[in-house]
Amino acid sequence: MPDFSAAVADRSPAGTSIVARGELDMATAAVLGDLVAAERSPGASVVADLRGVTFCDSTGLWLLVACSADARRDGWSFRVQVGDGPVRRAIELAGIAHMIDLVAPPDPGWGPAGS
Repeated sequence: MPDFSAAVADRSPAGTSIVARGELDMATAAVLGDLVAAERSPGASVVADLRGVTFCDSTGLWLLVACSADARRDGWSFRVQVGDGPVRRAIELAGIAHMIDLVAPPDPGWGPAGS
């Protein structure tokens, strides 16, 4: 399995921040998907911080689109923080940026201090 980790970095009344690092692909997408699924509920707010992801294939992109669609349909918030790295490039190349709520600059209200 490629080098990948994902974990809840912060959980507060404002929402949940999940930080992922490594390769997000067919072999690892379920790890992130399971974490997101555990946090989703009506009114919930989840941010997936993917700035540490070094590679993202079509399975990873599909996961982001699916979580975004589920959030809109079921009344919860799913945002993706990507920075300027490979995940942003993959999203742009696939032409799916309009389908995902991207957090452009680091959001100081999310994640552990210093991340």
